[in-house]
Formats: sequence, C-alpha cells, structure tokens
Amino acid sequence: MNQRIKYVTLFFIWYPLRRFLRACTSQRGNYRRLLTMGDMFGDLFYFLFPIGRKILTRELTNFNLYEPSYVRETFRHIMKIEMEGMVFEDLNRKMIKNITVFRGLNHLEESLTKGKGVVLALVHFGWHMHTIPALGYMGYKINQIADARPVDLEIDRSFFHHRVIKKRLENAANLPVTFIRAGSYLRPLMRALENNEILIVALDGREAKTFKPYSLLNRRIMLSPVMLRVAERVGSPILPMFTYRGEDGRHRVIIHPPLRPNDPDQMVEEFLHIFEGYFKERPYQYAQYLLFNALRTRGGAGEEFSPLVS
Repeated sequence: MNQRIKYVTLFFIWYPLRRFLRACTSQRGNYRRLLTMGDMFGDLFYFLFPIGRKILTRELTNFNLYEPSYVRETFRHIMKIEMEGMVFEDLNRKMIKNITVFRGLNHLEESLTKGKGVVLALVHFGWHMHTIPALGYMGYKINQIADARPVDLEIDRSFFHHRVIKKRLENAANLPVTFIRAGSYLRPLMRALENNEILIVALDGREAKTFKPYSLLNRRIMLSPVMLRVAERVGSPILPMFTYRGEDGRHRVIIHPPLRPNDPDQMVEEFLHIFEGYFKERPYQYAQYLLFNALRTRGGAGEEFSPLVS
C-alpha cells in the first residue's frame, strides 16, 4: 500500500474512529460491543484483501492446518486486536478481571518465591500484548524487551504519519510495564531478574540478533534462545505462557510450570511441544503473524525482517 494512503487511513482510525470506539464500548463498560465491531471490520478486511487471503491459505496449508473458515477468522482476529489496541488506556484492574481468565498464576507465584525473577516465554499467538496489562494491573512488576531502535519523532514525516506514531507511543506509555531496549548489553535485563521482577520474552520476536531453526509441526521456525541463556545465568525459572481468545470473547492467560533446567535448545523444544497443541486447536490466532511476516518479505523488507517461518 502507498505509504501516504496507509497513514492517512490510520490517522482516521486512530483519531475520529478511536474516540467513537472508546465512547461507545470500553468507556461504557461494554467490551463485547468492541469485539463485535472487530468482527465486522474483519469481514470487510477479508473481502477487500485477496492477496492476504491467498497468503493465509498457503501458510495454513503448509502447516496442514487449512480450513476455509480459518482464513476469515484470522482477519476477524486481526481487527479485534486493532480494536483492543485503541482502548488500552481505558483498561484497569476491574476491566482486566472481567475480560481475562487466568490459569496457572500459582506457578508464577511459586517461582517468584525463589527471589531470582521469572522469565515468561511466549510467541505471537493470540493477542500476546494483552499479557502486559493483564499481569501489570494484577500487581506484578512487568518488563518487556523493546526494539533497540527508539522511534525518533523529529524525523521528517508526513503530518498523518507523525500523529499516528505519536498516538501509538502514548498508548504504549500508558501500559503498566517497563520497556527495556534490546541490544548487546544484557545488564538491564539481568538486573530486572535479580530484583525478582518478571521479564516477558517473545521467542519469535525480531528484537533478537541471533536465531536458530526449530521444528514446529512439519516446518521449521526461527526462534532465539538467547534470553533463556540469560535466565539460566541468573538462575531464573522459565515459564511458558500462552494467551488466546476463547469463544466467549474473554482472553485466557495460561502459565505453565517451569521448563526443566536444561540446555536452552532443549527448553525451546519443550516449549514448542506445548505450543503445538494451542496452534493446532486455534491456528487462526497465530496465522496473523505468519501473514505479516509474509507481507514484510513480499514488500521488500526481507533484509530488515527475516521471515521467521520457513
């Protein structure tokens, strides 16, 4: 999509539409209406984006998980995520408890008693960003690895591009989380764990500098075990965490028991063994990540964003 058209469109989504969405959904305590709108926009996105339908069909087929309904559900999932991202600043503890089902918090509590912090390992499955306010508003000290390259608002951009980026940064600043810039200097990450805080790590995130291939179903996925090595060095437990949206619209945040202390590669394999069950049950909640990776490669961004699934 032409960049000018893209950011003009996003501007109207993030300003007039966003105000309207908040006023008639989250600010009225009606989260279900927000998700209904996401389904409507998702259906529209599905009909207007044939290239995306083609890519999703190919990606899901390659995993032997293709069903026609999953393609449409992926677009609905994407737009519900967009809707939820626009109301982040309205979230609070009461709303989090209404829209979230927690399982396995006892594993997190038991791990924190060791005093070495906790690494919660996840992938971009479900609305993974929901885990930040979900745990943050429940009183946990959350840290998240962020892009090493900070956004420079002084760079010359169009009016619409500048305002969209500024609003997204403001929303991120409202989250109950400390963002730690990724990079070669690991001391801030180790310090957070030594302070008995929680570090959320996306194993398929692009902030890492090194990746290794691992088996996921019948394909190879590129993941980074670097933070698992850091956790081992500190002595921090590593707990798999997954989140997905249930049929009732509520998010499930599920924390599993700690991975067995072992070689980082074997811990990643143990993590993927658990993830396969979630992926096979709800492939459309990971397919959006496959779509965006394919689009980045298709758009000529392959040198900056390596495709994470091959």
